[in-house]
Amino acid sequence: MQKNVDYVLYEAGNIHSWTFTIAGKAQKISEEYEEILDIARCVINICKGFFIPTSIKFNVLICNEDYKANNVFEGTCSIHSKVDIKSDKGIKFSNVIEAVKNVKIPDKIRCIRRVEIEQGKLKLYLKNNEVFIDKTSSDEIYKTGFPPKLAPFEIYITHYPYKMLVKGKDKETVSTAYYKIDFWTYIDIWFEKNELGMLNRKNLRQALKKIYDNYEVVSNYFASESFSEKDVKDVIFGND
Repeated sequence: MQKNVDYVLYEAGNIHSWTFTIAGKAQKISEEYEEILDIARCVINICKGFFIPTSIKFNVLICNEDYKANNVFEGTCSIHSKVDIKSDKGIKFSNVIEAVKNVKIPDKIRCIRRVEIEQGKLKLYLKNNEVFIDKTSSDEIYKTGFPPKLAPFEIYITHYPYKMLVKGKDKETVSTAYYKIDFWTYIDIWFEKNELGMLNRKNLRQALKKIYDNYEVVSNYFASESFSEKDVKDVIFGND
């Protein structure tokens, strides 16, 4: 049995990540609520066919005033409801909207600071066979050296103050919302220099590049515990 041919290996301390800071349009925190949900909709859509979410979590907060969207931590907000959507069959954005509608929120300003797409079924090519894996997959195709075996792929969307995301810029004039989109993976099949690596890299690349197609990316950060910065960048910008 060969790694990244017959199976992939979950390595908890070996994270590979692609992080994008995008510019939003929300000027006030009251507008941020719809905007971050729309970003979640877009992320779910761009991953369609490659990654099927099975768990999405976020907190709905209520705020005492409608402050500037960029001053995300300066107003007084409190958690009103915790939304936790799970479905082994996969979650569509319509399921997210339905869950939000079921939250009984008083007539106050609301916001969501972070959306966690922390579980899902990830499509991979192994031995020329197409498989979908998640943390429940058998050890025949998804192994771990040190239990527990968790999700192979995660996505996080976070509303952050501009000054925490972009350095060396004029922060005082910024009022609009900015968001960080993180794609994390704990398997390394994306870096293989063979046909299977290329097939899997192509799927991930197509999803990541669509962030640039859909948003103004003001900064990015790509990192890996075991591969070079060039290797991580090549997953998106390589020519294979």
